[in-house]
Amino acid sequence: MERADFIVIGAGIAGASAAYALMEHGRVLVLERESQPGYHTTGRSAALFTENYGNRTIRRMTMASGPFLKNPPAGFAEHPILTPRGVLIIARSDQLDALDSQAEEVADVGTPVERIDAKRALELLPLLRSGYVASALHQPEALDIDVHGLHRGYLGALKGRDGRLLCDAEVRSLERDDKLWHLVTPAGAFEAPVVVNAAGAWADEIAQMAGIRTIGLRPKRRTAFTFDGPPGLGSSALPMCIDAQEQFYFKPEAGRFLGSLADETPSPPCDAQPEEIDLATAVERIEAATTFQIRRLTHRWAGLRSFVSDNTLVIGKQRRQQGSSGSRVRADSASRPRVRRVRHSRASCFAVIFRPCWEKSVLKPGIFRHGGLPSPLTAIDWTHGLGLRRRLCRNRSAQPISSAAPPNGVIAAKTRQSVNAKR
Repeated sequence: MERADFIVIGAGIAGASAAYALMEHGRVLVLERESQPGYHTTGRSAALFTENYGNRTIRRMTMASGPFLKNPPAGFAEHPILTPRGVLIIARSDQLDALDSQAEEVADVGTPVERIDAKRALELLPLLRSGYVASALHQPEALDIDVHGLHRGYLGALKGRDGRLLCDAEVRSLERDDKLWHLVTPAGAFEAPVVVNAAGAWADEIAQMAGIRTIGLRPKRRTAFTFDGPPGLGSSALPMCIDAQEQFYFKPEAGRFLGSLADETPSPPCDAQPEEIDLATAVERIEAATTFQIRRLTHRWAGLRSFVSDNTLVIGKQRRQQGSSGSRVRADSASRPRVRRVRHSRASCFAVIFRPCWEKSVLKPGIFRHGGLPSPLTAIDWTHGLGLRRRLCRNRSAQPISSAAPPNGVIAAKTRQSVNAKR
């Protein structure tokens, strides 16, 4: 039976990033059920980095992630992780109230957002149909995210630090004795004091297997596709376009355009596939708003974005059903900016550990005080496929983790389809 200090279940963007952070504190194994990492949500995301998406807490988390994504460590990625894009949120005359609400929500936190008229919107995005747009919000600082490069950077660094990624390694059994978690997979048996549950839409199933109370994760399907634009159109500098009520969006993508219905259809955990009615509806809405004539979809797919009941950040320790304790971390964009504490027992450990940095502004540091954790803590979540790094206040009472004595517990990291920002 192979031994590690940390075992991460799931090699998507959440699991890969958690492993990247934990490798500084001990040996890490990453177990992936599919034949390749990032097959589900991570590999299907349309990622945009914007500090103006989500509630106040999520926007602050996005802002805290900026320095790493804009200036990753030397050798982390071959190309920049973030590149210029810009966003245009458009509204018809009957959607102005929705646009007003969005403008009000982002006024206090995030990069500047400009309210513009229909004429200016057409100048920025000439593909818009004349007479369709009544007003718009322009976010010039929004950036595209190279999800593949980011994901590859995390996993590449792991390989250089005695870590291992094992594919075709679905967890079939997950049990704990007094000291260790024991996992059985088709790729072999493994044990570790700490398990990170980064299984995406399957995270609640892993929790049940471990005897951890679930939090009601709700996977929702989102449909996307690519199509060709008008011949001769130089699209690389055009902004992403989003409907004010999120009824559709589209953006330039590798010489073509990527479109979506921005749907949130409840789904069981699965290899999500697009529905023809969703594709047709998205095409109809995009054509109504633009001069596009979409005759053929060059590629189509769907992915799952996972939510909790109130769509709000959930972070802290949670009691196991069978007596001993584990830990869970959940985070999502939310309708209300708040942080919810989860009941815990002294035996449980905090969830996600990141590189040394700290800040007092968003999350209460007292939630994370527990002996045996590294002094500087950073929590992470992935909203729409990109990493959200959140700086937390330094825990002065904690002791550093050594590879010989990592803390007990289950760590749960959650993913949502596109990276911390949009779609």
